[in-house]
Amino acid sequence: MPGALKIPVIFTGPPELLSPNADNGSFGRVCAVQLAYPKKFSTLTTDRDGILQEATWEVQKVAVKQILYLGNLPEYRQCARVVREARIWNKMRHKNIVPLFGLWNDFSKESPFPAFISPWFDEGNLKSFLDKNEATSKGQRLSFKKNHCIPASLVHNHEYEVVHRDLRADNVLVQNFTAYVADFGISRIDDKTKGFSTQPMNQNPRYIAPERIFNPSEDDDALKPTVESDIYEFGSVFLEIWTGKFPWNEERIAAKIYLKRHKHETPRRPSSMDDHMWSFIQQCWARDRHSRPLAKDCLDVVVKLKNKIVE
Repeated sequence: MPGALKIPVIFTGPPELLSPNADNGSFGRVCAVQLAYPKKFSTLTTDRDGILQEATWEVQKVAVKQILYLGNLPEYRQCARVVREARIWNKMRHKNIVPLFGLWNDFSKESPFPAFISPWFDEGNLKSFLDKNEATSKGQRLSFKKNHCIPASLVHNHEYEVVHRDLRADNVLVQNFTAYVADFGISRIDDKTKGFSTQPMNQNPRYIAPERIFNPSEDDDALKPTVESDIYEFGSVFLEIWTGKFPWNEERIAAKIYLKRHKHETPRRPSSMDDHMWSFIQQCWARDRHSRPLAKDCLDVVVKLKNKIVE
């Protein structure tokens, strides 16, 4: 992983942008920023007025995610929500979770909210990685740690009852053939800003669990993300790792995917996938969410599958 900042930080002031619009979303955007921060302090003098220290500064390329839209809540409540979710993200310390470096106040005039600072990944996300490495064999895609990094991070967070809520290839970053799950805090904010809508915001029919989009009881609680909905989404990501293509790749229109899913259809089985692996993915996609495996069970299965791969 890109080197982590040694101290928690809150920055203010205009940034030096390397890439003003590296990635855009429906409620925010990511910028690449050259960040200077104090790495080491050494005491020069001490007197009754205080301590004079010399700081050694280091420059690092980081990602800054700026929140542009958070619904119709009062601004002070929206800012409080950003800070609260940043605290939750900061507690999710795991080697396969993108860490939160800190917050950046007054990042731009376009948003009143603090921006999130995290490592910059030059290799991009899992989707772009698979697109660039389309010729990579299935065995290589599964054996370079990516397959068990994702469930390992879910095991860690589900133990603390923290749900990702939006697990898909766009939210998995890659560096040195290892995967890191991103946007735990962002996805929590995203889910909470749906206001009075009965549909989750920014839902992607290729990944989202069925109980979160088909709600005949009109019960809002049924739409809430759960550890089980995370597992459903992991099954879709795992299929994408195996095939190199996103689920329902043959369909380009979201309405057609919703129609097929309403009929309880699932993505097509790849011809190269054996019965055991396909059965595992089907378990992750179980209509009854309580029938889906736990994250630790997914971790056990994919590690065993990786060890069985023979090129």
